[in-house]
Amino acid sequence: MAGLLSCDNKDDLESFITEDIKKYNDRITEWRTKGEIWTADPILITRELFRYDDPERKTIIDFESRTADRVTVTLTQEGLSDDSVDGEKRIIEFEKVNDSWTIKQIRLGFKCWKSRGHTNYSGHPCS
Repeated sequence: MAGLLSCDNKDDLESFITEDIKKYNDRITEWRTKGEIWTADPILITRELFRYDDPERKTIIDFESRTADRVTVTLTQEGLSDDSVDGEKRIIEFEKVNDSWTIKQIRLGFKCWKSRGHTNYSGHPCS
């Protein structure tokens, strides 16, 4: 299920952790080398990188175009089957270089299950 989401002002975006992007960019390059045409679309790249086969999980994708060659995709996934983490929010910054999309930065925040910590998105761990 896809929809639009704007960052809730309760989210502690400043605390989000920065993920290592190398493994993600390596996968994008591998897929592009294999001729996967969907690697030309940041939303489709995001869906492939963070695909889950859990029908109970709620997925929301928000897309913001900064320029023709710079976009931000916000991916929120809730209903995780984790004992403390209910949701993850990734803010993914893409840049198009030489007609190929690459990830420049991923910031990650978590939302805890009630009674397991904060219920807004934050980079602080759940208990």
